[in-house]
Formats: sequence, C-alpha cells, structure tokens
Amino acid sequence: MKLNIKDRKYWISGIALIVCIALFCGIWYWMNRKVNPDDVVIARIGDSEITVKDFRLNYEFGLPNLKPGDNVTEMKRAYLNYMINEKLLAQEGYKLNLDNTQRVQELRTELIGEEMVKSILKYEVADKITVSPDEIKDAINKSSVSFKFNFWPTSSFPEAVRLREEMRKNGFMNTVQKVIKSNPEIKVDSTVFQTKELSWLDIEPDLLNVIKDLPKDQISEPILLNSVYYLFQVTGIYRSAVMEGDYLKNAPSVRKIVYNNKLKDETFKYVSSFMIPKNVVTKGGPFIILANALAEWKTNPIGDQLSFRDAVKSSNEKYPAMLKLKQNGTRVLTEYEGGALTINKSLDLLDVSKIKVEPNSQYDFRKQLNQQLAQTIRDLLLAQEGSNRGYENETWVKKDIRDWMDKWVFEETRHYFTDKVNVTEGEITKYFYNHPEKYRTSKTEKPILDKFTRIKVVRDASIAKDKTTLQTKIDSLKKLFKIEINYAVLDTLKVSQPKNRWSFLQAYQGGTGRLVVPIVDPAWGK
Repeated sequence: MKLNIKDRKYWISGIALIVCIALFCGIWYWMNRKVNPDDVVIARIGDSEITVKDFRLNYEFGLPNLKPGDNVTEMKRAYLNYMINEKLLAQEGYKLNLDNTQRVQELRTELIGEEMVKSILKYEVADKITVSPDEIKDAINKSSVSFKFNFWPTSSFPEAVRLREEMRKNGFMNTVQKVIKSNPEIKVDSTVFQTKELSWLDIEPDLLNVIKDLPKDQISEPILLNSVYYLFQVTGIYRSAVMEGDYLKNAPSVRKIVYNNKLKDETFKYVSSFMIPKNVVTKGGPFIILANALAEWKTNPIGDQLSFRDAVKSSNEKYPAMLKLKQNGTRVLTEYEGGALTINKSLDLLDVSKIKVEPNSQYDFRKQLNQQLAQTIRDLLLAQEGSNRGYENETWVKKDIRDWMDKWVFEETRHYFTDKVNVTEGEITKYFYNHPEKYRTSKTEKPILDKFTRIKVVRDASIAKDKTTLQTKIDSLKKLFKIEINYAVLDTLKVSQPKNRWSFLQAYQGGTGRLVVPIVDPAWGK
C-alpha cells in the first residue's frame, strides 16, 4: 500500500520517532540484559582477566597461608594480589617464549586430550540425560528401605572362598578380627568393615544389586566389584514410611543422586558402544617386552631417579629389559580400527604411576598393566573423536587451556628468574640472626648455627631471596602492564569461611590427578 503523506514535516518526524524508539529499546536492552555474575571481571592485568568465577574457584581451593588478614576483605585482597602477580609473570613468560618449552607443550598436549574426552562425555552423554519427576518420586520411595552390612575385600577368588567357609563356621566379624590380628600390617579396627545404616541413595548401584536380595545374616558368595573380590553379610534391613512433605523436601538432592547414577550407566554404555567397533588388539610379544621393562624399572633404584620414559630412553646394558624395549620402540604394541599405537608412543601416553601392583606378583602386575593400557587407548580414541568434532573450539575448552597455560608459563617464568639465584655465606648468617625464632629449640636457649641448623637456614634464606627477586621483577612489570581492580565486586563477593581458618579443600579431576582448577602457588605464602 502506498502512503499518502501530505506534509513532509510529519513524515520526517515519524521517522525520527521510530529511530528514537529503536535507540531507546536498544539502550534499555543493553542496560537490562542478563549478565552472568560469574563472568563479571574483578581484575584486568594487561591482556588477562580474572573473573568472579576465576577468583572464587581459585580462592576456595587455595591454601590458608595465602589468605593473611584480620577479616575476609583483607584475606580476599591478599589472595587476589597473588593471582595478579602470577598473571604478570605469565605475561612476561609469553614474551620470553617460555610457553614453547618442552614441559609446557607436553602438558598442553596432555590437557587437550583430557578436555576432548571431557567434551565427548559432556555433549554425548551428560547433556542428554534427563530425570523425570516420576523417577525422583520412585527414588524417594526406594530410600525408605535401608541396610546395615559387613564386608571384607580379598585380592583373589580362592582366598575369598576359603574365608567364606571360615566365616560360615566362626562368624563374619570373628574371622575378620582373626585376619587383622594375624596381619599386623593391617592397621585398622574391624569396625571399619561394618557400615552404618545406608539407604538406596547412599549405596552404589552395583553394590545394591548384590545386597538387596541377600538374606539377613547370610554370608554371600565371593562378589567381583572393581577388580576386587568381596564377601558381604547383611546385618539389618529397615523400612520407614515416606511422608508427603518428604517428596518436596528431598527432591533436589535425590535428583542429583539419580542423575549421577544415570550418568555412570550411560557413560559405560556410550564408551562400550564406541570402543567395540574399534577392534582393539594388543600384541602379545611387544606387551611382554613392555611388562618386563616396567618391572625392571620399578625394582631398581633408577625408578626413583628417572621417569619410566626417560629411563628407557637412557637405558644401556645395565638394564637389559629396558634396553630391549628401547630397541623395539617402533614395533606396534596395539592395533585398532584406523590406527595403531607403537611402543614409543605408548611411553608418551601410559601413566605407569597408576600401576600399584608389585612386579613379583607377575600375573596381577601384567593384568593391571593391560587394564591401564586399555584405558590409555580408550582415552586416546575418545580424544581423537572430540578433536574431529571440533570441540577444541568450544569457548569453555579454550578457557580451560588458557588458564592452565598461564599457570605453567608462570611456573617456567618463576624458574627462569630464580634458578640462578644463590645465597652467599653472609646472607645465610644474616638470615639466621634476623630470624632466631625459627631456629630456637627452647625458650631459654639461644639458637646455634651448627651444621644441622644450617641446612634449614640455607633453604629458608634461598626461599626468601627467591621471593625478593620475584617481587622486584613484579614491581617492574606493574609499571609496564595496566592493572585495574574492581574492589566493589571483590569486597562484596561471598566466599566460604570455614570455622577453622587453617582447613582447606582441594578437588582433583577424576582419573587425571590434576586439580579441577589451577590455584595460587603455595610458595608465595609465609
């Protein structure tokens, strides 16, 4: 339809009004848009940022000696200062190209693999799990039944069978007490193997399936759970009524438990369906060579001096098993659909620290090595799948990698500026006399700088000089990098305050041994 506008003045006024309304709406949207509080920036250090989430996680898992102060405001400001110091040194490290050191690059490669596995499980498993109200209600109803039971772990099936017969004759706990008494290295009380009253929500699903139908006081057959044989005896079964208010009250916590149980089951199903078509086959000959070399490394002093990989690389005739492994490095250890893993590549990926069985138990030792190798292949293939799907480009993955890279580059920078710092005899003596309280053995006697005390003084003086050296460098960097701190956000940010200020909590990524988030280096504290 064609508009009939008689007066150009009104036409222009109409357009101006529309523009004003559009601008007003845009400004209103900008001012009222939802900003995730976790993403609010607390501090900017050059090109780096510390958000509310960054600070809170770092602070919550940080060590108490890094939080000096008479109140929580002072403690938060002190801790933030350490975080800023590390960001400053990290940025200097990038300028010095320390992000390209072998250590940092190896750690980065390892982390990317972990992030890809995490991404696959997040997008293909965790994000697809739902928990319905009916499932929550059913779980609450099931939780009205609880159990008390005795349990005993054994390393082998024959031993479990022998103990089961003895328990049936002499009683479960009598047998447990006898075993503990005859094995002084088991330094625990027998009550450790008796549970309190546990409901369906407190017991792992695999374990619940074992005990839920076990008659009271009857001793079970040997049950294999997580590579360990267990004997069980249910000593009590309890039932309670579920009130209407229990559903509303317990729904949030029960939902988490149901979700986690489903996550465990769905993860197992997904990984199984992913791995079966890969047709993974480990070759017997190369595997025996690997097992013999690992056994040699674990039973010789070199195992305390060098990593397994480095020991193999530097091996000679003195260590024939490791030398043979080095000579066979290009042989294929494991084949799978679309690829293969050589012995040399396995040395880069295999975490031998997780193999706890001693080599003198050859069967169990090789069994655990084979399990660890299987997990290594699994994680390798899942990581490749995550990379193929482009998960490295996910924002949260990039953030995780950047945060850890900053941490590792800071560590390299710290070493760069302090490795050549040495204390003189004069500095050792001066430190001793300036800090007599550290070396006093009694209130009445003066400390003496003897050969025993000197070891501690040298260490303390070296640490103090390293800190002074770093602080001097940090002070110079503060003149080069612009630092902005949002004290209004920092001072009002709520953090947990334990009753004992010296208590702390640290959380690690499952299966990696890595902290959930990088935290401030403990060496900064007093």
